[in-house]
Amino acid sequence: MNTAYACAHYRNETRHAILSWKDHNDEECDTIFATALADLAIRCKAITSTTPITLVPAPSSRSSMIHRGRWHMRQVANATAHSLNTRGYTATVQPVLRTANIAAKSVEVTNATQRNIRISGNIIVTNPAQCNNRNIIILDDIITTGATMRQCIAALNNAGAHVITALALASVEKPVSEPHEIDEQYENSLTSREIDLLHDEAM
Repeated sequence: MNTAYACAHYRNETRHAILSWKDHNDEECDTIFATALADLAIRCKAITSTTPITLVPAPSSRSSMIHRGRWHMRQVANATAHSLNTRGYTATVQPVLRTANIAAKSVEVTNATQRNIRISGNIIVTNPAQCNNRNIIILDDIITTGATMRQCIAALNNAGAHVITALALASVEKPVSEPHEIDEQYENSLTSREIDLLHDEAM
């Protein structure tokens, strides 16, 4: 895997929508974000109608799940699979990645090397048999330095999976050693839909 893809840059309305979704439990965003990821998977040709795909959500730390009350990317992964399946693709979800002993938030560490050191060895595959020899797409909310993605990819590859690509809702605008691309065509429509949703919630 050489490239990861994001629906939008992590800024302005997109940033506000993602933070509101994560920190205020805006579950109604799940379907909208899942549709965005499904569209992105099709647009970047990560999935075809003839090859089954397994979606693997990036892990959340135990403290994050306790604080927020749920594993938000797992719910989005389920909704993304549903969106793809209704369009004639074959997608399943295997939430097999877990973290341990990760104290700091991703956005608090800006150096990719520091972040790799911080999480090295702390992302594990709980059931390798569920991803062995499967075509995998990793789903995450935000790409910062790309370090988490690389650790997820390494863990899945060690378990015998074939990681096709990684998709994220947004990407922080900074250079990373693992390149990622922004779906500029989709960014505007994603942002406008999030603005509408947030406006409706405020009414």
